[in-house]
Amino acid sequence: MDARRPTAYAWGQVGEATPFASVRHFGIERGLWVKAMPQVRCPFCHEYVDADEYPTHEARHTEVRPDGQRADYATLPPGEREQGDLVGVPRVYVHRNCGVATGMPEGVIRTYLADPYRYMTNRTFCDGCGDHVPFEECSWTETGENLQAYMDELRTARGIMVLPTQEGELGQCECCGCTVQTVQGTWRTPGYNGGYFMYGAAGGSDRHVVRIDLLLRRWAAGQNGAYLGVAADWHRSGSPAIVLADARDRPVAGSHLAERGLTGHEASGSELGQAALAVAAAILREDGRVVRYVIPELPAARSN
Repeated sequence: MDARRPTAYAWGQVGEATPFASVRHFGIERGLWVKAMPQVRCPFCHEYVDADEYPTHEARHTEVRPDGQRADYATLPPGEREQGDLVGVPRVYVHRNCGVATGMPEGVIRTYLADPYRYMTNRTFCDGCGDHVPFEECSWTETGENLQAYMDELRTARGIMVLPTQEGELGQCECCGCTVQTVQGTWRTPGYNGGYFMYGAAGGSDRHVVRIDLLLRRWAAGQNGAYLGVAADWHRSGSPAIVLADARDRPVAGSHLAERGLTGHEASGSELGQAALAVAAAILREDGRVVRYVIPELPAARSN
């Protein structure tokens, strides 16, 4: 693809161990992603708050009460939570170190049922200890199952979770004049998390290549490493396939979040590279904007 490619852009939140406030407005200026934050949405009360006032607003939600709990805990907005009944869903757990039972708030339950990656710190509050303790030290009173095993099962069953965020345009393709469309988002798997930025000339010829830039890192309970930049390309001509590419000269390598961009050779054949291919295929499959804006009439994705 001969379209102008961005040299820098701002990544949105990429699924940290605890949820971040989401940016309400993004803009594009002179071919660059420019993050504009007049307001952010609070992950605690879900109200939109002026960006410069948000730190003070957040502090009120995270203030520690006399019993050791925070004033509020982050959840998904009500409309994004699990909407079904909770019959058969465990709701009370016991901490084995103190033997005290604690009830899980309904808003938190409905949040992790909808997004099992939301609470990757893998800790919960214990009424007996007055502190947050590891999931693995707690068991549900209803089933006897360990909380860590329960959460791991939810995450494994969910698989790759794609969360679309911003979209926009990057100008015109120099070879065909088609608009270069972009879509952006975050993604999560049981072993990795990150963000994505995809761009291509919508409506162009099959020889155009759609670029998929990924931020990727391994995550675990309380242990989040540095993000690496991984590049993949969707080749539309011939036998359509996703292939790994050199990320060193791609926008992802210029992100302040990326430690460095990997070459295609570094990523190929590695566990990280296989994860990147699976994520790229999931983005093509699950982000509906890809078909509308980037790759009209997208055929079934196949990764090599």
